[in-house]
Amino acid sequence: MIKKDIVEQLHEEHGGMTLPETEEHVNTLLELLKDAMDREDVTITHFGKFRHKHRKVREIILPSGKKQLTNATDRIQFLPSPALKTKINSES
Repeated sequence: MIKKDIVEQLHEEHGGMTLPETEEHVNTLLELLKDAMDREDVTITHFGKFRHKHRKVREIILPSGKKQLTNATDRIQFLPSPALKTKINSES
């Protein structure tokens, strides 16, 4: 599923908005989430938690056997809620 699919499904299920208005609302929501993740963890009840995580510099071994240091990076970690885990596991 891509953003376009989300916009179309939201538009179909919740009429009253035009497709461009629906896309604008989805874009606004995504921008709010991005801005919030810069400052703090974002928790969406019954869905999960998005966490900003810092990765330290570490040493890795390449397939050639050569050792190399990685760069320190920041990443987003998603932790699904127990409700989401149960739903996903019951469907498989």
